[in-house]
Amino acid sequence: MWITMFCTKNRHVLISLVQGLSDFTGFPPNFDKFMQQLNFYSKIHLCYLTGGSLMYFVLFAPLHKRNCDELKREKNLTETCSLLLPLNAPFVEYQSFGKFPTLQLLNIIIFLSLMYMYMCAGTIVWLNVELVEHIRIRIRHLKHMILRALKSNDKQFRREKFRKAVRYHEYICSMSRLADEFFGTELFLHVVLTGAILGISAYLIGDGSLETVMIFVGWLNAIIMGSVAGQRLINESLGISDIIYEVDWYNFETALKKDILFFLVYAARNLCLLGLGMW
Repeated sequence: MWITMFCTKNRHVLISLVQGLSDFTGFPPNFDKFMQQLNFYSKIHLCYLTGGSLMYFVLFAPLHKRNCDELKREKNLTETCSLLLPLNAPFVEYQSFGKFPTLQLLNIIIFLSLMYMYMCAGTIVWLNVELVEHIRIRIRHLKHMILRALKSNDKQFRREKFRKAVRYHEYICSMSRLADEFFGTELFLHVVLTGAILGISAYLIGDGSLETVMIFVGWLNAIIMGSVAGQRLINESLGISDIIYEVDWYNFETALKKDILFFLVYAARNLCLLGLGMW
């Protein structure tokens, strides 16, 4: 829920980020292949989200209702048991909840609401991966532009193209900052609260509950996706300056050497997603 809430609040940042990533300075190499792979993995993630959520409800919703009914009989309670939780509405006679189709409609509303919440959260987690991959392919495009510029023997062409690559690098950095702004609060809460959920789930796994195992695996997968995406962005950005060593930069004119030196200093800062600037 917190993931959806904070990302909805920052939707204007996401719009700016997507608009920026849609503005190409020429298409990156192998862009079509990249999009095919990303679309394929996106479909797999969608199937995982839908199948996992449905499986959870199909397996455990009847169990929750049975436990609720048993508890109601033992404690002589008046609440009506839905598929997932007891229902208690002020100023409404509890018998009316059990009548057809009131309870059935409430079950459908609860099911669709929870499915929507889980699907939104899972989609936003995957959005983190997608945006990082789009930034990474632009970093690879930047490396290609730098290499193409510096391998030219034409001094004027070489310097113009290198300056264009430097501007492209600044554009990539701005996209990374937007991604960090969009995911900042969400990422912080994701790490802190998911850590607590994983700790509690790992402790309860000893009871042999399949429900606890599914919760643990689901949240573990979410934190792994975010961590792997962030590390891939860091690794890709750290390799920007290495491309300079593939050319004979020491033979260039003095003015271009100075440009390269300033670029190396600027490119030494890795791109990353920070949780409220804390890590």
